[in-house]
Amino acid sequence: MRDRDMQRVVNGLWESGAEAVSINGQRLTALSAIRAAGDAILVDNKPLVPPYTVLAVGTGSG
Repeated sequence: MRDRDMQRVVNGLWESGAEAVSINGQRLTALSAIRAAGDAILVDNKPLVPPYTVLAVGTGSG
């Protein structure tokens, strides 16, 4: 998975009404940066390596 793929997943969760999102335990905010760094993805400048676990909490939009 590339950084752009992860950005799409996270943005989709926010748009669907997620109140909290984390990747591999790293909590995100609406302003968190997701970037590529070799084989890892940087989330707020912290390297995260696969496998990635994405968790979201919220009521959803529907």
